[in-house]
Amino acid sequence: MCEATAFLVGGGHERKIMENVVTVHPEEGQVLLADLLGEQKVVRARVRDVDLVRLRITLEELPAEG
Repeated sequence: MCEATAFLVGGGHERKIMENVVTVHPEEGQVLLADLLGEQKVVRARVRDVDLVRLRITLEELPAEG
């Protein structure tokens, strides 16, 4: 099986936010990630790129609304 690792880029930093990601659902202003065991995480971000060879998803953090 091919699970990916998701990273969030923002404020000049990159950090790992989820491992074993199997689904990515971009929605308006956010991205829903789900892992192999069904754990979900919603991130206020946009998809920057997906590297299927390196099994890496890079998300770009969006500024807070307000």
